[in-house]
Amino acid sequence: MDTRVVTLFTVLVRGCRPPALFAAGLLFAAPAAAEWRVIDEADDDSTLRAPYARIKNADGYTLTIYRDSGDNLHALLRLNDRLTGFDTAICPTYQIDKRQPRNTAADGSGCSMRAEVSNYHLGHIESNQVASRPLYELMNGTHIDFRFRLANADYNQTRFSLDGSKRALSAVLGSTLEVLPR
Repeated sequence: MDTRVVTLFTVLVRGCRPPALFAAGLLFAAPAAAEWRVIDEADDDSTLRAPYARIKNADGYTLTIYRDSGDNLHALLRLNDRLTGFDTAICPTYQIDKRQPRNTAADGSGCSMRAEVSNYHLGHIESNQVASRPLYELMNGTHIDFRFRLANADYNQTRFSLDGSKRALSAVLGSTLEVLPR
């Protein structure tokens, strides 16, 4: 941390009463955590059917979970605006909490890639059920990490909170959908 900031903080705090300490602490508060949102309108590029669940993290990456017209469920990782693109030959690896890292879809197939987007098939809904360990973990985990190679051969990673994901996904997929952890 810059010594000028520490010195300023020391000057602000020294000799202050508790309410002033609280106010000084607000100057250095951490940014608010990203939240899962349910979006009820079509996506900007019209590839997503509403409703869908989305979170955008502090680094500008987005993770979207959606259901397509054929009752297939997908997870879509989109790069932030500062990066040029994924290496489309290698699917990003994802890891939910401390579970086994994966870079495949729920059915064992790879992901589909475009320069700025990685799309994972999470499962297919039949008779109001979906057998999908990744979807189950997304709904019941605490965070998901993605690690990926960029088009310029650099590696990068990002993390999303899963707090509130179960509520958002239940709103999007239907509260009566049974998600089986297989």
